Amino acid sequence: MSESIVNQLDPSESDLTEFLISLKEAKQCIKSDALKGRRAVVFGALWNSIGAACAAMLAEFGCELIVVQGESEAAINPTLEYLQRQGFQGVHKLVSDLSIPGSGKKTAEEIEEKFPGIDLCLYISGLSAYYPYTEPDTTAAHRLFQINLISMAEAFGVFLTKHLNRLKNNPEARLDLGGCSSIQALFAISSNAGFYSASKAGVEQYLRGLSVQYATDGVRTHCVAPGCVDTARHRSSESEFTATRRIGEQTPLGEIAPAGVIAHSFLSSICGPRNSVGGMLVCDGGWSASGAVYARDQNG
Repeated sequence: MSESIVNQLDPSESDLTEFLISLKEAKQCIKSDALKGRRAVVFGALWNSIGAACAAMLAEFGCELIVVQGESEAAINPTLEYLQRQGFQGVHKLVSDLSIPGSGKKTAEEIEEKFPGIDLCLYISGLSAYYPYTEPDTTAAHRLFQINLISMAEAFGVFLTKHLNRLKNNPEARLDLGGCSSIQALFAISSNAGFYSASKAGVEQYLRGLSVQYATDGVRTHCVAPGCVDTARHRSSESEFTATRRIGEQTPLGEIAPAGVIAHSFLSSICGPRNSVGGMLVCDGGWSASGAVYARDQNG
């Protein structure tokens, strides 16, 4: 792999600035080869997303192989090309639509067939932007739960089964599984996000349950609950961009989180103490710590 991109910052690459800052911070507290030899898959790697930032950090911290998944070629090609430009050749792509029942299992099986031995999986797919959920209809509920929770469970089930089989011959085998919850799983912060909030709460509890069930089998789970994050979705329109910035300014920290900060949170959990089992890391600039009233107080 080429020299770290931390040392290649081009001032014209404004979209990368925040990621590089987050990467520098991560490298101050995590060994640069902390994930050396690991074989990873990242579900949901649209460029300028949490998933893409996670994939880039996994590469920087030594993963031998990374498979990035997206719903279209256009969604994941920029992430793939970026990693390849940085000299990381062990990266591959897989296109699949996780909104279809059974797609999580099918995708994971395809990955294991092509790249056996996956031992780290981050499921960052499941943005509410995939489907509108402003109407209280069952179609929105089905789609949100399928994307956010069910496809994750389908995929993790495949990797868990493979891991348990490997464990028979290699007692030192390990598996890390990570997923994104949300502060909307902790607080009802909007009047039309019931399905989304419930699906994200399900992500947290599902990962907690896995961590308890398989703790003695070399399996660890990692759950991060972001607040509002500066991703492509939040730059989709001027009004969305403005609203996102306003939310960030109203948190106790006073800023919105870049995607790299959430990726750093996942890396910190994966590389953290092995006795850390079943927890969730909230990364929302202190919004929930303020009792979820800070932003409303600022508006007042």
